[in-house]
Amino acid sequence: MGLLFLRNMVIMEPLKSSKQEKFSRLVALDGLSISEAYKQSYNCENMKQDSIYQLSSRLSKQVKITSRIEALKATVTEKLASDVVWDRN
Repeated sequence: MGLLFLRNMVIMEPLKSSKQEKFSRLVALDGLSISEAYKQSYNCENMKQDSIYQLSSRLSKQVKITSRIEALKATVTEKLASDVVWDRN
């Protein structure tokens, strides 16, 4: 007999800014660095790498961004945990 491991999933609303939501998803789900996620989410065509690093670091420290990243990671973890079946032998 198998035991299906399920826990309650906490769902957080997507961020209102599509750029911030994209940044959060790229960091949480795709595992990109904050600098790379920032480059893919914002127009950085004329920016120096140091500016990108500073802005991405500042963005990643905002409470709503860190909360969203953690919520996305938790959702994936919960989904994976709910798919695990433990067999008792």
